[in-house]
Amino acid sequence: MAISTLRCTGLHRSGAEQEILLIAPLLTKRLRLRTPNADDLYRYLAYRNDTAALAAQMMQPVELKEAELFLAAQSRMAPEAYGWRMLAVEKSDKPGLIGEVGVFIGAEEPQKGDIGWWFAANHQGQGYALEAGTALIEWCFAHRPLHRLTAHCLIANDASQRLMRRLGLRQESQTVESRYFNGCWHDEVGYALLRREWLELGSGPIDLITDNGFSIPPSQRLHRSFCSAGQSSHGTATAGESGL
Repeated sequence: MAISTLRCTGLHRSGAEQEILLIAPLLTKRLRLRTPNADDLYRYLAYRNDTAALAAQMMQPVELKEAELFLAAQSRMAPEAYGWRMLAVEKSDKPGLIGEVGVFIGAEEPQKGDIGWWFAANHQGQGYALEAGTALIEWCFAHRPLHRLTAHCLIANDASQRLMRRLGLRQESQTVESRYFNGCWHDEVGYALLRREWLELGSGPIDLITDNGFSIPPSQRLHRSFCSAGQSSHGTATAGESGL
C-alpha cells in the first residue's frame, strides 16, 4: 500500500493560513486508522479514564484540558514529525473513536520506535487491536523506515503479551521491580521486532488468528513493498497496554 498524505489548512501563530500535511487514513478489513481530531474528545476521555483500565495499567486519569491539548497537537502533526503519534481507530462502517494505536519515534534515535494501544472496554476481545496493530507496524516500517520496534507492558498483562506475540514481536527483556506505582514496585516485559523479521513474517504463509477466530491473511494485509536497505528518514501520552 502506498503511503500518501492529506492536505488541510490551519492557522499560524501570526494568523496567516498555512498548509498542513496529514497522514491519509489506513484502511483494514474492518477498521479505519486516521489522524485524531477534536470530535474524538469525549470518546477518548471515556476509554482513557475507564476505572478498570486505569487500575490494570497503573495510570492516572486524563484531565479534560490535557486531552484537548493533546488531540489538538495530534491533529496537526506532520507525517515526518518526531514524538508520540496517535492514530485514532474507528470501524469502517460506523465512524466514531473506539480506541487508538500509536508509536513514539525520537529525534535522537530516528530508526527506533516504541508502539502501544488502548481500546474501549466494549470493543475489546474482538480482534480490533490485532488488526489495528498490524496496520500500525506496517505504517512504521513502510512510511517511517525504522530498523526496530519495541513494545512494553506489565508482566501481569497477559492480554498485551499475547497481542505482541501475534503481531510478530518476540520477548527480549524482563525487568524486575522497575515501575513504581501506588507504593509498590512492579515487573515489566519488553518485546521487539526488527525490519528484517517483519519482512520475513510478511513473505511467509502466516495467518494471524484472534481469540474469536477472526483472521488476517497476508493477502489482505497492507502491501509491503519497501526494502530494508538503503533507506533513511527525515523528519504525551504513554503507550496504552489495554484493550485487546
